[in-house]
Amino acid sequence: MGAEITPLLIAVLTVGVALAGLMIGLFAWLRQDIKEIRHGMGDLRERMARVEGNVARLEGNVARLEGNVARLEGNVARVEDKVARLEGNVARLEGNVARLEGHVARLDSRVAHLEGTVDGLRKEVVGGDRRIAAE
Repeated sequence: MGAEITPLLIAVLTVGVALAGLMIGLFAWLRQDIKEIRHGMGDLRERMARVEGNVARLEGNVARLEGNVARLEGNVARVEDKVARLEGNVARLEGNVARLEGHVARLDSRVAHLEGTVDGLRKEVVGGDRRIAAE
């Protein structure tokens, strides 16, 4: 029976050694994978840091742009107020022009009347001068 156990024992030991070798190889492979994963995690951390930096810069840009938009909106409101005041001034000027046109029309009529009166007086003076000269 001792002779039968020895080959069985050798077979078991051989399988055990083979399994141990496989385990050592598996652990070495896993250790390499872990190193690669750690390296990959380091790369990911670097990328995340760059992304976070870019996000911070973009947030700063957005804040500046929002400030610019607010200033532009304020400028637009001030320009709109000035345009409204100018439109009011234009309306008043148009009213003044219309009144002045009415005055000009009345003065033209008065001038025409006075010219007629002057022409009439001139004719009387000329006629009177002729009468005096004829006498």
